[in-house]
This record gives sequence, C-alpha cells and structure tokens, in this order.
Amino acid sequence: MAGKTQVLDMTGRRFGFLTVIRREGSYRKTTQAAWLCRCDCGSEKVVGGDNLRRGLSKSCGCQQHLGPTPTHGLTDTPIYSIWQGMFARCYNPRNPAYKHYGGRGIRVCERWSTVENFVADMGSRPAGLTLDRIDNDSNYEPTNCRWATRRQQANNTRRNVIIPTSHGNLTFTELARLAGISKTALYYRLSRGLKGDQLLAPGHNGRSLSMISSTVDPGVPSLS
Repeated sequence: MAGKTQVLDMTGRRFGFLTVIRREGSYRKTTQAAWLCRCDCGSEKVVGGDNLRRGLSKSCGCQQHLGPTPTHGLTDTPIYSIWQGMFARCYNPRNPAYKHYGGRGIRVCERWSTVENFVADMGSRPAGLTLDRIDNDSNYEPTNCRWATRRQQANNTRRNVIIPTSHGNLTFTELARLAGISKTALYYRLSRGLKGDQLLAPGHNGRSLSMISSTVDPGVPSLS
C-alpha cells in the first residue's frame, strides 16, 4: 500500500502578489493541500497548493488586469530566509518554535507581508546580528524590531527578569555580570529580599551571603 504523500510546507513563501500564511486543510474536497494566503492588497484567500506552484493563482483577483507580476530578486538571499522564518514561527504550527511565537499570539504586521517592505524598514542584516523583537510580547513590526547580537537577544528573552537599578533596567544576566557575582549568588540575594542597587553590593570578604541583607543599607545606595 502506498504511503501518504508528504505535503511541502510553503508557509512564508511568496507567489506573485500572494504570501502563504498557513495550511488550511484540503482544497475544495480534493487531495490538493489548501493554503491561506495574504494578497498585497491586504485581503486573504484560500488557494490550492498546486495552483500556486503552477502560477495559476498569483493574487486574490485584484491584480488580474494589471499585467505581469513584478519580481523582487531576493528569493535566494539571507534576508529572504529571515523573512520566511519570521512567518513560519508565527503561522506554522509544525515549526518547532511556533509555541513561543504564533502559539502565544505573536503575529507579523500587515506591512511586512511583502519582503520588499521588510527590507525597506529593516535594511540589510549587519554581519553577526539577528532579528530581535524589543518587546517579546509584541508583534513583528518596524517599531518593535532591531538587529541585535546573540548576547542581546539572549538577554531579551521573556524568561529574563528585568530589575530596575541606578544603572538602568538590567536583565538577570547583566546584573550578575555587573555585580561580579555568580547567578547562584544573585538568586540568593533576591531570595533574601534585596532589591535594585542592593543586589549590586560588592562581596563581603570572610562573611556569608546570609549576612548581606542585614548589612546593606535599606535605601538605594550609590555605587562607587
């Protein structure tokens, strides 16, 4: 008995004026896969995968009298892969990272439904940097995205605790590094009820961390 045909994941791919958003079951009760697509005009349409691949469906219908589909020339570039990955994380439940993005309600803004607009807003990716959302609970959009280093991105995960200090809002990792102590020691200080700049107090030679909460000024001391 023949096995089931594996469906090619087309999430994030662009066909003419259509950008594939996610799989939508079968197309009109056939064996052909159906895909929800967003047109450049902003409307959405369910299209058969075969129709997309064969070039039979290039728009929601709004462009059928406007001549040939323009090409952006970015298909084989790294920036195009980044743009596709952004859509896959947000709209493809089969993507390993979906639960941290689309599963939490993270979406891509309508303007970035085209790779041209994404490149216009973000520019080319600087060497060594990755796409990062400033607010990890908000969407992919121009005002919430930046190119960041791996360290900046790691410090910006939603698992990080943001702690206000006189040096600004610091992540747990940044605060431990600035204080010159281990993360274990910082956890201990937090468990003792220390806050803000109290967490940045220098180590006490020959004294245990259990004594810190009684020796640090309850106010917010300045650092030397």
